[in-house]
Parts: sequence; C-alpha cells; structure tokens
Amino acid sequence: MPQDCAGRLPLLDALLDGELPPDRAADVAAHAKLCTLCGTELADRRRLKEAVARLQLPDVPARRRTGRWVAAAAAAFIAVAGVFLLPPRVPEVVALSSRLHDRYLEGSLTPRELGLKVSIPGADFVGRCDCPPALGNSVPLVAYRKGATPITLLILEVEPGLPASSRRESPFPYWFFKSGRNRVMVCPKGTLTQIWISRLPEDELLGAVLTTRVGRTLADSTRVTLGELSCLACCSILESRVRGVEGVKDAAVDIVAMELVVSSEGGKPDLDKILGGIRQACSHGKK
Repeated sequence: MPQDCAGRLPLLDALLDGELPPDRAADVAAHAKLCTLCGTELADRRRLKEAVARLQLPDVPARRRTGRWVAAAAAAFIAVAGVFLLPPRVPEVVALSSRLHDRYLEGSLTPRELGLKVSIPGADFVGRCDCPPALGNSVPLVAYRKGATPITLLILEVEPGLPASSRRESPFPYWFFKSGRNRVMVCPKGTLTQIWISRLPEDELLGAVLTTRVGRTLADSTRVTLGELSCLACCSILESRVRGVEGVKDAAVDIVAMELVVSSEGGKPDLDKILGGIRQACSHGKK
C-alpha cells in the first residue's frame, strides 16, 4: 500500500461521519479525489452507510408479542449483516471483460489479426477485438490455454476503478473478482492494465499467468524500450543475451509494449550491461 494511503485509509469512516477536525478532513478528502484506491474505497463505504441508514427497524411491540419482536429484530440484524457481507462490487470494465471471454468461448467473438505479425510462446492467438467504448473500442487480446481451459488476456489503457477490498499483494499487486462463471485478475502496470479471465480457481489462474512471458512482466523490474521485433527468434536471442548479464534473474520481451522487462537478483541491474546485451543480440540477428 502506498505510504500516503496508509495514514488516510483508516480515517475514511471518520471523514464520512464528520468526526475529523476541519483541516484533517480537508486533507483526507483532497487525497481521495486524487487517489484511485482511496477514492474507490470512500465511495464504497459511503454506499454502505447509506444502505444501512435506509433499513427500517420495527417499533417496540407490546410485551405479549415479544416473540414477534425478536423475530423482526433478528430479520433486521440479518439484513444489516447481509449488507456488510456483500461481495466486492465488480467494476464495469471487469464485467465487460468477463462477457468478452464468454463470447470467445461461445465462438461469437472473432478477434482480428494485429497489423504486426508476432507470436507469443504458449498463446493460441494474438490479435485485437472490437470492444465496448468502456474498454477502449479496440484492444490487444491474447488467448492462452492451461490444459483444456482457455485463458484470455486483454491489455487496456483505461482506469478500471478498483475497490481496495479486492486487492491482493503477492507476488505482485493485483485485484481479483468473480464475474458470472469467470475468475478475473486485474493487474495495473504503468499506463496499461492487464485483465486475465478464465474459469480456473484463483491460485491456478495466478500460476498460469506467471508461466507466460507477458505475466512475468508484472513483477518489479527494469523496462527498456525496444525497436520493432517481428519474430520469436529475435525475442529469444535477446532474452538469452540479457539473462547472461551479471545480476539479471530473468528477461522477457513484452511484445505488446515493445519493451524488454528485466528482473534482478537484488537491487537494480546495471543498465549499461543490459544495453550491451541488447546490442550483442541485435548484431547477432543481422549476421
């Protein structure tokens, strides 16, 4: 959790209840307007408080009707508890992505080819799909498979509006949702957001994501912008050369962002040595 959020998230309820001093209330409210995490959490808590406030508790009945009063009070308690136990709100972007996955499974979604011919190891298809405006109209789509279970990956440039209650921290920050029969992992990274959809359980979906080249780019890493690569052999040579650099743990080409993503054994790897590995790979490819 960002440090500037850690001191403000616990104060959101006090802000809504008017219990903060004016200067502290102004600070927390201003932060929530700029921070997606805190802003979404504040909106969720406001809706929850409004829902609880709308509940009607029965009047105290005559003593001879105590049994009915107890039953009514128990029903009201269950209603209040139900509000608190509601599953996390599914953002519109997540719901739309889940429906696209369903259409892909049904065969009613036919993605079109990318202008640039690329291949991604383990992927059945790399292309674009015509999407609702909320998803950006036309976005990259990659189709994977774990055994017989399809996995689709959408790469968006939109802000999905993610509730804090759905956040996971390990092995990298991601948000998890159930949408219909699907499980959805939302992974923001820089200006892009990866949305992984499948019917696998959460742990199996996470494991499958971590086996892919695109999924490995989600870990903390150094990113180096590349020129256009058009073949798998070029990617493999480049990754192999950079993995040989001292201090480099792994190297993977993010074919969509056209970046080389480098993770290290500890600390930041030597960028000059990485660039040297890239030059060696490029000179090898020209021979």
